[in-house]
Amino acid sequence: MLRRESVFRSFWVAEAGAVGWFLVQALRLLPGALYAHISSADIVLRLGDPGPTVAGVVLPATAQAEVAAVVVALFVPLLAFLLARRAFTFPLTAAAVAVGRVFMTLDAPFVRVLGAVVTVAGAMLYLAAMARQQPARAAVMLTLGFTLDQIVRALGQTFDPTWGESFLGMQTALSLLLFLVAVLRAGRSGVAKLPYAGITPGGGIALGALLFLECALLALPNAVARWSGIDYAVVAPALVAATALPLIPEVRDVARRFLTLFDPQWRGWLWLLTLGLLLVIGSRFDGVGAAAALVLGQLMAVLSFWWVVSPAEGSRRDLTGLALVLGLVTFVVLVGADFFTYEYAFVRDLGQGLAWLTALLRAMRGLGLAVMLAAAALASIPLMDPQRRVPWQRGQMREAWFGLLAAVVSAIVVILATLPPDMALTTNADRVRVATYNIHGGYSLYFDYSLPAMATTISVSGADVALLQEVETGRLTSYGVDQALWLGRRLNMQVRYLPTNEALQGLAVLSRVPVILDGGALLTSQGMQTGVQRVQVRPDEGVLDVYNTWLGLLFNPAQIELQEQDQWQQLEETLALIAADHPGGVVGRVVLGGTFNNTPGSPLYNLLVQTGFSDPFDGMSPERSATLYRGAGTIARFDYLWLRNILPTGRAVLEQDASDHRLAVVELNLAP
Repeated sequence: MLRRESVFRSFWVAEAGAVGWFLVQALRLLPGALYAHISSADIVLRLGDPGPTVAGVVLPATAQAEVAAVVVALFVPLLAFLLARRAFTFPLTAAAVAVGRVFMTLDAPFVRVLGAVVTVAGAMLYLAAMARQQPARAAVMLTLGFTLDQIVRALGQTFDPTWGESFLGMQTALSLLLFLVAVLRAGRSGVAKLPYAGITPGGGIALGALLFLECALLALPNAVARWSGIDYAVVAPALVAATALPLIPEVRDVARRFLTLFDPQWRGWLWLLTLGLLLVIGSRFDGVGAAAALVLGQLMAVLSFWWVVSPAEGSRRDLTGLALVLGLVTFVVLVGADFFTYEYAFVRDLGQGLAWLTALLRAMRGLGLAVMLAAAALASIPLMDPQRRVPWQRGQMREAWFGLLAAVVSAIVVILATLPPDMALTTNADRVRVATYNIHGGYSLYFDYSLPAMATTISVSGADVALLQEVETGRLTSYGVDQALWLGRRLNMQVRYLPTNEALQGLAVLSRVPVILDGGALLTSQGMQTGVQRVQVRPDEGVLDVYNTWLGLLFNPAQIELQEQDQWQQLEETLALIAADHPGGVVGRVVLGGTFNNTPGSPLYNLLVQTGFSDPFDGMSPERSATLYRGAGTIARFDYLWLRNILPTGRAVLEQDASDHRLAVVELNLAP
């Protein structure tokens, strides 16, 4: 009988872990899905509806309905005033989360977003009930959620493999299991008789900030790896262990004893300054020290979950529902701020009445770290209250064993999942294929997320070296995926990455040929920050220098002259860097490729010809050489592979539409 009761008492771990995991998945899906669907609707307005046969097309009315659903979901936690103290709330909200998570696997824009919205709303009400009835367990729910998310993403090489329709059957089974466990547990537990336990407005804001920090950086091993410049396979197991460690009561007790050494008036400020310092070190430095700082920052962030729920202290008015609304609003605001630290160059004029907002959004350039520090400040609000008791207490022995087991098993699984693959590299080759491919952040023209199709395109091209532009390695708008790493693992190719805009957007080179040197530099950019990447490979006894770049866009007719000057300066700086890499004017075999955002015959094109580069696509018809296709037969050639001291033996532009650009490939003759 005692064993059976123990089993039922343990059900809450599985239930809370599943709800926490599904919540994290929904929070990761929503920013990317809304970005893609709103962008697709904008393309439809500008180019017209191409019909149902084109993947990713979202009509403006659908995008508006999705935004409306998100706005409504922000206020659903207000129902906590009625439901947070009810015994049936757990099975009811768990059922909502379970159903919403099933909808998230369906490949239908509105249905998928609605599923994520229902999942978030249900999980927030579940969290409210947990905070009111079982306050000590609310932090465990969130910790388990982020731990499970990291494990699953490691198995998918940063891409969550449970989002596709191929997982629908398994997800349905998991959702049914969650509901059954919640029903069984509800029948064995009553409502806690506490004078007060819940989440204050300050705790709600802190929760929103913590969820942002976790989703945008600290619980994303590939983002931490890119910030610190350390290999993903090294960072991932350390980070998942740091996430799970606070489940061990002794770890929390050590944190309690450390924090109580300081005056309660100052302990919150100490926590904030320490977390902020760790973020600065992780951002401004490279190497093991930077990675260790961010891993320690993750440990502190997870420990902060225990401060979100206020303990039973006297009689207070229950504001848990309002607090969770503030938390969701805080999360949305921080996600928006993070978005414009990347998209500042594309902010449209919002009109004279909102000129201040236009200026503010355009001024977000380079403020990625500032957004993270602002989130850290908000996350530290509960620790600022000198009257709060430190919530990290010692627990039972079985809780310690569970936490230790979770940390160890998680780290081992992630180590095995992220081991670098063995690669069969190409050497002593007479022919090498080099391709350039702008992958548009993983999206097609109509913003269908098509990373697997892009991998197929690169594979079909037979490219030995692939130059990639507009690569994202952990942004919220591309679902937190490290696209360079994922493509490299999928294609069994070496990866070299150069961040240009913050740390999570830039240029990448994939290579089957041994890479012996890599580097790069940022270019002067009035608009979107860009750069040039250098990779030196050894296909035979000699070397091949490959340069990869993405010049500024010509997108604003009112500033076209300024943007052309920007391109011209960027190209001159690129040519100067190539010259500096070859002192004495002795230039060997060189490939300069990428997205130049200009057409054949332009002054930019002519400058490269005058410099000694040759265009292997010269003379090919515009229809066959175009790399950019738009509606109504509009075509253009923006992507190039320029050669110097090397002859082409073949050329092609693949008619694949996984990206809004097409892949161009050249076969090079390396024989003397």
